[in-house]
Amino acid sequence: MVNDLATRLQSALGDAYRLERELGGGGMSRVFVVHDQVLGRDVVVKVLAPELAEGLSAERFAREVRLAARLQHPNVVPVLAAGASGDGLPYYTMPFIAGASLRDRLTGGPVPLSEALTLLRDVARALAYAHEHGIVHRDIKPENVLLTGGAAVVADFGIARAVSAAGSGPALTQAGMAVGTPAYMAPEQAAGHDDVDHRADLYAWGLMAWETLAGCHPFAEARSPLALIGAQLARIPAPLATMRPDVPSGLATLIAQCLAKDPAERPADAKVLLRALDAVAITPAATLVAPPTAVATPQSAPATRTLAVLPIVNTSGDPENEHFSDGLTDELIGALSTVPALRVTGRTSSFALKGKGLGVSDVARMLGVDTMLEGSARRAGTRLKARVQLVSADGNVLWAEAYDRTLTDVFEVQEEIAQAVVNALRVKLGAGHGPIVRPPTTDIVAHDLYLKGRAALREGHPDALRRSVALYEQAVERDPGFAAAWAAMAYSYIMLPIVGDQPARETAAPAHRVAARAVELDDRLAAAHLAMGHVCFSSDLDVSAAARNVRRAIELDPGNPDAHQFYAIVLKCERHFSDAEAHALRALAGDPLHPFMHLTLGWIYLETGRATQGLPYLERAVEIAPYFTLGREILVHAYLALARHEDALREVRRAVEVGGRRDRALNAYVHATQGRAAEARAILAELEAPDELPHAPSCQVAYAYVALGDMDTAIRWIERAFEERDPHLNGLATIPAYEPLWSDARYPALVARLRHEPLPM
Repeated sequence: MVNDLATRLQSALGDAYRLERELGGGGMSRVFVVHDQVLGRDVVVKVLAPELAEGLSAERFAREVRLAARLQHPNVVPVLAAGASGDGLPYYTMPFIAGASLRDRLTGGPVPLSEALTLLRDVARALAYAHEHGIVHRDIKPENVLLTGGAAVVADFGIARAVSAAGSGPALTQAGMAVGTPAYMAPEQAAGHDDVDHRADLYAWGLMAWETLAGCHPFAEARSPLALIGAQLARIPAPLATMRPDVPSGLATLIAQCLAKDPAERPADAKVLLRALDAVAITPAATLVAPPTAVATPQSAPATRTLAVLPIVNTSGDPENEHFSDGLTDELIGALSTVPALRVTGRTSSFALKGKGLGVSDVARMLGVDTMLEGSARRAGTRLKARVQLVSADGNVLWAEAYDRTLTDVFEVQEEIAQAVVNALRVKLGAGHGPIVRPPTTDIVAHDLYLKGRAALREGHPDALRRSVALYEQAVERDPGFAAAWAAMAYSYIMLPIVGDQPARETAAPAHRVAARAVELDDRLAAAHLAMGHVCFSSDLDVSAAARNVRRAIELDPGNPDAHQFYAIVLKCERHFSDAEAHALRALAGDPLHPFMHLTLGWIYLETGRATQGLPYLERAVEIAPYFTLGREILVHAYLALARHEDALREVRRAVEVGGRRDRALNAYVHATQGRAAEARAILAELEAPDELPHAPSCQVAYAYVALGDMDTAIRWIERAFEERDPHLNGLATIPAYEPLWSDARYPALVARLRHEPLPM
């Protein structure tokens, strides 16, 4: 059909245009890029879907499109021409806009507030102009908003009206065709009313604004067009503040007004909407400018500020001191994250930009923050020299200070820096907050061993993890009361069977012992409860106990993206998918360049039948971290769910290249799903050879046998996974690979062995 359509289009366009490629499309049209041979430029041609064009008057369609072509505005993509193929297939042309769509932008999660407000204003300007000229869009959605040159431009004005006015075919009665897209239909559109006017565009703008700021559609759980139409007619979106607390109340109220079911309760027109948007104030960081070494004292500041602590630069000239400057960064992130009125970007995203040479405005845009803390540190003998400054998104220095102290003063220096940031940003600590920095130990040598252990832990490979355990052991030997070191050691033990071949049964006991010691030493240390949660989940296969611990961690450190990400995984395994999605979105907003945040959200969408929605997040996770084999594994499951078998084979081959036995077992599974039983069994035979068998990944081998239809052997491997305490068993009730097993009479007893209990909602 695609090739036939391209041939028909090329024939209609003639020699003046050369068809280059298809961009995609959906709903009403297919989209092609063609090259104008005369003017030497690329043009977009949108061809109406053949099933939609049936019974449509091409002449009437072209006449209606010419009315829309009168729109000439900086935020409107103009229509250049309209025509039809020799056999009556209508098309229209537009300029080729170099840039992504808002839909593409949303694959990275919620849009930073200042950027979101700018693009939403641009869309409102386009609506105000078009409505003034009598053109209602009727299909406002992220796919029709293109981002180019720092501005948003809106495409397809008047096309829905042209199709509706020109047609009488059966396809026009289907929801989502001529009358709009179900996910963005106003209630009056969904109900099929004849008197749909410009206020339907304001409702769609409200839905798009909610999604842009929250990172997900307010009715995301409605998966079919019929369910979406029902939601538009009857459901009220949740308050935006529940998903995005930093949104100004005036903006949240305006969006809620646009989403009123009754058109009369929405803003009167787009000009009113635009005026209300212009009144929304986001106090820019530039208003906090102060001379270097001074503390800014503005008259007022927003209730919540956004901050990124950029990696402190090691200026000692000795790479062996890198762990110290990185550790100083980590501890400032952790300390400032406890301030309720600060939203601090997670460590992984901050360090992802290390050494990139980016300007502060680029960093602010990528991380969605209005201020950044940056600096340098030099450790020489027993001396610590550091210079730190707080900078606004436009490069203005809000506060700066230099320190020349002894190493034993490191926590005092951290406290002074944290207090200065709080004072400069005029945020409140809250009643009873006390010092911002809580020194984890008084032993400076133990602290240095701890920082070296954290550096090794983040290398991620098995040898580095074992080295981190040894360093933590030395740290707690010097200071047995060092709770943070005990907690970090537990996490190293947890990761060993996940990233390597060491069986979980060998690390379960020591992991539980050291995590319990951390909690015993400091019940108010969020990291201790988070570590215990991971132990309960990965080693004990006790999801309910994991949930209790991670909830305590979030209570103690609400801004910790790692805690929200892990809780999302726990909730997913308990099939509380809506809550899981909310926590995953919050984690992604807090650490937007962390591959695991993207993986978790994509994983949730995959396991709730929304593989298409989850795919961009999974692909982004692998793009950020090419050696992230768990990311490739879940991406393979997504490709299989979408019947993209060649893509699944490509990804599993890449995983095998950089991974180990687990990825080879996954390769067997992929071959089995595609009917290549001989290839799958050959791979399994290698994994079951005497020298390989002790380290074979039980759950992934079970996937392959399920796909081969050999349920008896699959269950034997699952039994072995229980003996090994394989953490992948927690997905027994949700991972798509197990689905053929779910109807087996033995399946409920297997799931019952996992300590899953209903979690409070």
